[in-house]
Amino acid sequence: MTTACAPVTPTPVAPGAGQGVAGGGEAPTAPTPTPTPTPTEQEQRWTLEADHFGDDNATIWAQTSNRSEPFVWDRIAPGKVSVSVGGLPLPITNQAYPPAFADDFSGAEWTLAAEVTEGAVVLVLTAQDQRRPSDRVGSITLTVGGSGYTSRPTISFTGGDGSGASAVAVAADKVASVAMTNGGRGYTVNTQYALTFTGGGAATDATATAGTISSPVGVVRVDNMGSGYTSVPSVSFSGGGGGGSGAAAVAVGPTGIRSVTLSLMGRGYDGLTPTVSFPARPGGVRATGVVVKDSSGDRVASVTITNPGLGYTSTTLRSPDFSNPPSGPGHHEAVGVSVLEDRVTSVRVTNPGSGYTSSPTCSITGSATCTTLAAVAIDPGTITVTSTGSGYTSTPTVTFPAPTGANPITATGTAVMTDTVVSVRLTNRGSGYTSAPDVVFSGGGPGTGAAAVAELALTGNDEAGNLYFARQALYGKELVIELTEESEEATGS
Repeated sequence: MTTACAPVTPTPVAPGAGQGVAGGGEAPTAPTPTPTPTPTEQEQRWTLEADHFGDDNATIWAQTSNRSEPFVWDRIAPGKVSVSVGGLPLPITNQAYPPAFADDFSGAEWTLAAEVTEGAVVLVLTAQDQRRPSDRVGSITLTVGGSGYTSRPTISFTGGDGSGASAVAVAADKVASVAMTNGGRGYTVNTQYALTFTGGGAATDATATAGTISSPVGVVRVDNMGSGYTSVPSVSFSGGGGGGSGAAAVAVGPTGIRSVTLSLMGRGYDGLTPTVSFPARPGGVRATGVVVKDSSGDRVASVTITNPGLGYTSTTLRSPDFSNPPSGPGHHEAVGVSVLEDRVTSVRVTNPGSGYTSSPTCSITGSATCTTLAAVAIDPGTITVTSTGSGYTSTPTVTFPAPTGANPITATGTAVMTDTVVSVRLTNRGSGYTSAPDVVFSGGGPGTGAAAVAELALTGNDEAGNLYFARQALYGKELVIELTEESEEATGS
């Protein structure tokens, strides 16, 4: 685009619209003539400086002279003036025609020409966009987000002859739901609790609420351990308001060791520290105990069981072993017999059930008895995401409030993110590509349908870059404008 300007006052004016300082500032100040040698009315000289350059139209401008007689500059025709920059002549064109280019100031990046309009000489600087595709991936545009993704899909590139490009999919942008992993216990019946979300790089945090399920089976207390058990008894639940169901529990015992009966206390343990060990149980828990010596310190008085273990039966039980046996005349080792537990030591809840509005009755086969203790938990069916948030780049942590009831356990859960791919981030541009490769999505759970398009990066200067280098080359060059012939109008009557 070219722009011309004409002098209308004794002080040269700036170019017309579009000739201001880059960025839309004020118009450039008219150049101050720097005569070298002493100018005549037929010749003017300037040294090109920064303020001779126009705005983003890239025009360098200079006015010929004022309106002093005998020359009327605003009536000069293109053929009556010559222009040179740095001693090299520029072709002159009329505004109505495309500018000509001087070979010494033209090239692949930029060109310079002169125009004469109404007595104003305008230098027109133009540049080309020299960018071209490189052999590296420059950008990836997501075209389809797909659906059903439960985790980030993997992105790979195929085709294009290159290698090394890599990218990651961002599928976590909003919180869709919360998956309960543990309902906890000790919460208050019929109460709404607020959940909090932290982390995940959120620009806007998500919010959610959860209610409680009134009385699931939380804890079973053994009121009477009973006796005489030779195998693990069963535990059952019945009743309970609300038509609840599904509660289940298992008894612990009598598969552990209750005590050790000494048949020989031994002798000669003075100065020795004996230990006791029990056989290991495959798939069970090894029992442990501590030896207690008598007041003389010479004999074993008893064994204190510190862990009854699990998995022992009457057919697999062996006597315990005592270490550091005494030696010498009259000394002999202690000998004992393990005694299995024949009682129910505890009951472990394996399923709290659901739908209970009051605690069901607990029963243990045999003589042991138990009581169900309600432990109100968060009801997964009442979790509501009230605000999905936005801007998450990873899954945030969801936190449930802490309960205050008996034997409290805080509920836990995991945020479930939106199931679509929301963006793709290039992590390695690769090299050697002769064309843009195809973008392939894989994995990410059952999700499907995501698609994206890759484009090669551009190399080389764009128009703005080439204009910058052109201006640097022109700084300090001398601009000379000279009348070569007077027109009849210029000498006119």
